[in-house]
Amino acid sequence: MEGIEQCIGILESRVFAEEEIYCQPRGRRRGAATEAPRGLLYHWYRINRKGVVEQAKIVTPTSHNFLVIERDLKELVSEHRDLDRDKLQLFASNWSAPTNPCFSCSVH
Repeated sequence: MEGIEQCIGILESRVFAEEEIYCQPRGRRRGAATEAPRGLLYHWYRINRKGVVEQAKIVTPTSHNFLVIERDLKELVSEHRDLDRDKLQLFASNWSAPTNPCFSCSVH
């Protein structure tokens, strides 16, 4: 809570000037790789001369890990077939959360 209160205090004590930001778009193709909490995040964009994004590709850490996660979940399910569907789903969800938190949140 103290950190949040400090942030609020900083924001309330600042005077923000309205600025008009202008940039002249140029047709470009650019990409970058960034280290994310669960692995490499890669993104690439093609922007035309009007500044319109014509193509974008974002490769998340989830997609890097997905084949291993899928293989492990198949093995987990086959080893615990005796559980009813709800218990098995909860078990698989609890197993996958530490492996890749974004994936387990997206499938609920």
